Amino acid sequence: MREGEYEEVSRSTLLPDLDLSLLQRYYLERHPDQYKAVNEFLQAIRSRSAAPAVKVNGN
Repeated sequence: MREGEYEEVSRSTLLPDLDLSLLQRYYLERHPDQYKAVNEFLQAIRSRSAAPAVKVNGN
């Protein structure tokens, strides 16, 4: 939210390393088993974090 209005962003300001497209995939699939969905999401995050991170802003 900026200047009192919502703004669509591609990266979280609070959690800049959070892959929003990955989160969206798990959210939109609406897994019937929430426990399994959370575990699969965590597993996906862990497997991605094992790969070298790519810096977007040059830092």
